[in-house]
Amino acid sequence: MTHDVPRLLSDRQGYSFCHLTCRRSDQRRKVHLGPSHDPDTRLRYYSLLQRWETAGRILTAEVVEGRGRSHGLTVADLAAAWIAEQKAEGRNTERIGYAMRHAEESCAQLPAAEFGPRRLKAVRKAMVDRGLSVTECNWRASAIVRAVAWAVSEEMLPGSQLQALRAVKALAIGHPGAKPARRVQAARWIDVEPVLDYLSKPLRALTLLLWHTGARVGELCALTPAAIDRTSNPWTYQPTTHKTQHLGKVRVVPFFRPAREVVEPFLSRPSGRFLFRPEEAMNDRATEMRQGRQTPLWQAHLQRYSREADGRAARVYKEAYDSRSFAHAIRRAIARCNRDRLSAGDDLVNQWHPHMLRHAAQTRFEEEFGARTAALIIGHELPGMSSVQRRYTHADWALAFGEVERGQAT
Repeated sequence: MTHDVPRLLSDRQGYSFCHLTCRRSDQRRKVHLGPSHDPDTRLRYYSLLQRWETAGRILTAEVVEGRGRSHGLTVADLAAAWIAEQKAEGRNTERIGYAMRHAEESCAQLPAAEFGPRRLKAVRKAMVDRGLSVTECNWRASAIVRAVAWAVSEEMLPGSQLQALRAVKALAIGHPGAKPARRVQAARWIDVEPVLDYLSKPLRALTLLLWHTGARVGELCALTPAAIDRTSNPWTYQPTTHKTQHLGKVRVVPFFRPAREVVEPFLSRPSGRFLFRPEEAMNDRATEMRQGRQTPLWQAHLQRYSREADGRAARVYKEAYDSRSFAHAIRRAIARCNRDRLSAGDDLVNQWHPHMLRHAAQTRFEEEFGARTAALIIGHELPGMSSVQRRYTHADWALAFGEVERGQAT
């Protein structure tokens, strides 16, 4: 099989890469080369091709690692490669991007091999000076360390560098100058209820389902009719992917009577189709705007709208919401609600975000049924539990879910 010279490509984020194919095994590998606007990117590309040709077009450690062992791999290159790798795995990279941006601001052109503990502490101090909380500073610093760990696993950086970075201790609570961590509060119904009128039908149902179940946003965004087990009492839902999946844990979300009433109108759609779809939300919004139109809709208007629609590309919607888009919709709904309440002279609703719905459900379940039952429903572990006790059984779930189902029926 012939192997053409790989081309230098760029992704939508403005980073360059190329694909190398091993002549011996036909294995294809993607190699990141840094920002497209960097003049050294093309030099790294030619250097990579030279090593590949010298090795007989065989992918060896020296070929792929060459740019990391030289001073060609900068912190900016590492950040770009790490974020691209996370995106390829389907993860939300927004928060990771914030963390890597701190390192790039002060060390963008620094060789990644020279990024040691003192550099990490300096970057973390810059986070503290910006007013970030202790927990957020620690999380972002650990994200930078994870990026180095990935580079070490790809043999782009030496393992001793990772060992040195892991020796840096996390900031303690009460660190001088660092903002204390703010505990997530539970949302109040008096703040949630007025906002529901400003949400489309799918978003309103998703909000109520989060309120009644205490599930994570990502778990319910992926909900389909086929995923709900309606043979059990209460109904149950096991997400295919969830936060603790990598620990070998099973997540079961119960749908008690209030949750079933919310989700039932959406179950008539195809079994594999997502329940809460952005396209339906936008169609509802368009219908609402059309019904609220003040001027008459003449035939000339319809003809002009048709011509405009033919002249632009059809809008493509995602199949389902994610935690980011849902949170954005909630923020916009709260802003619209407060704008109308301000005009009417009413009290404004307090700001809340989707994660506060989960805390509200946990608080209610703990007050009514105890901490253990609430932990089983929410998917949390109880403090002081052994590793064996953390593995809930179906009998545990059946006992806890039955208690709540009977309690809500009375």
